[in-house]
Amino acid sequence: EVAGATTVECDDMKIAAKSEGLTLGEQDMSGWGKRQWSGDKQLWVQAKNRGDFIELEIPVEGTKPVSVAVYATKSWDYGVLRFTVNNKQGAQVDLFSGQRGKAVPTGPIELGTFEPAGGKLLLRAEVVGGNEKSEGTKSYFGLDCVVLKPTK
Repeated sequence: EVAGATTVECDDMKIAAKSEGLTLGEQDMSGWGKRQWSGDKQLWVQAKNRGDFIELEIPVEGTKPVSVAVYATKSWDYGVLRFTVNNKQGAQVDLFSGQRGKAVPTGPIELGTFEPAGGKLLLRAEVVGGNEKSEGTKSYFGLDCVVLKPTK
């Protein structure tokens, strides 16, 4: 929990769009260590290819700009993602954990400050590559939550 901020669970967000054939669902993360993930769960996306994506609607009250940070997971078969908010560049992150059998929370990935439209922000997570040491399709990913902070 972050003081003065709003936390929105990714597995509770409305899916606005996704790649065809994408497998996703809620994953219990409590086996990786209690309280490391918000609500002990994440939205697990089993992408298969570069270009696979998911777009989530983040509910936001008001129209004032908010600072957006996404919390994700690093794992041994995860890809490199590009995050955008409202079609504006956010961040690119390699979500490979560095070790087989290891999943760890990323901590905050700061995406910038954005203005909500129609009571929401649109978060897009797209696979843009895979670490050469990652396993499988090198394109899975997990999204924990988004933290919104009002800007001064």
